[in-house]
Amino acid sequence: MNATLLQQHLHSATGTTVSTQTVRNRLHGVGLYARRPMVCVRLTSRHRHDRREWATDHVNWRRNEWSNVHFSDEFRFSVHPDNRRIFIWRDRGSRNNPAFVHESVGFGGGGVLVYGGISIHGHTYLYIFRGGPLTARRYRDEILTPIVVPYAAAIEDDFILMDDNCRPHRANLVEDFLFEEGIVRMEWPACSPDMNPIEHVWDALGRVAGRQPPPQTLQELERALLEEWDRIPHLVINSLIDSMPQRCSTLLAQRFEDDGKVSRRYSTGRPRVTTPNEDWYLAVTAKKNKRSRISYLSRQLCSVNGMTVSRKTMYRGLGQIGLYARRPVRCVPLTAAHCRRRLAWSREYTLRTLQQ
Repeated sequence: MNATLLQQHLHSATGTTVSTQTVRNRLHGVGLYARRPMVCVRLTSRHRHDRREWATDHVNWRRNEWSNVHFSDEFRFSVHPDNRRIFIWRDRGSRNNPAFVHESVGFGGGGVLVYGGISIHGHTYLYIFRGGPLTARRYRDEILTPIVVPYAAAIEDDFILMDDNCRPHRANLVEDFLFEEGIVRMEWPACSPDMNPIEHVWDALGRVAGRQPPPQTLQELERALLEEWDRIPHLVINSLIDSMPQRCSTLLAQRFEDDGKVSRRYSTGRPRVTTPNEDWYLAVTAKKNKRSRISYLSRQLCSVNGMTVSRKTMYRGLGQIGLYARRPVRCVPLTAAHCRRRLAWSREYTLRTLQQ
């Protein structure tokens, strides 16, 4: 339910008409914000049962036990992903301005399939598949033999391999190979990517789409992915794996508890953190760098006056002068010939009446 529907419900119930922004402000006052919901695969009752059983078996594992687990996965990255990461700073009513339109390519413009693995001891190198889809034979010859087996030897006898239940991973020749090598595989519940910490690493790698300039070819994409993979701090990987007990507890716990009571928090306000001149500087910087993130604008302000402000304060200051982070309009790439023909067509038909 969005703010417009809440506005309509309030009007039908009380006869009071308020703006949608007032609705948002009142909800913010009681700690309710519009958030994107967590996305997961569709789960059956059998899936839920298996996930609960797996979480029950592993919720009490200690850090030294999780340190033996090698979390691995494959992921496909596209040259032009439609991941909705890109935001721009623009004024109201300027949605269709060509400067704020983002060109996109159908089917992502090609992509690469990569393999990676993480553990508390470190991470593997990022392997890029070339020459066709992943098969069981390729998984054994290109992943298990050159990457997983040496990695397992370094961790010694307590090594546990975690890979999901896709068909190449569960083929008989893969099972036989792991048995011959003495590698123990973790039983993994189906449809549970949210329990695999490496998914957060893929999310971080996906931010290469926000680079300036973004990768335009498969070669540039591969190079960017390899660079980002090598830059991932060890501390980040360790914290992801340390979150496994919490993931299990969250899966077992009842997430939401509705007591039917909402207490409103009143506030007398606080002094402004930024001056009008600093707000003007932020607006100019945001318009010049319309694809910049709020963290970049915060660093720019800090470099000017040495003041550190929160992201919320930055968003609020820009919003008060009419600048909001919006998703750009998407269109296909247009050449000069395309633009000329579209313009000529528009001039020819712009004066036609409804009857024509």
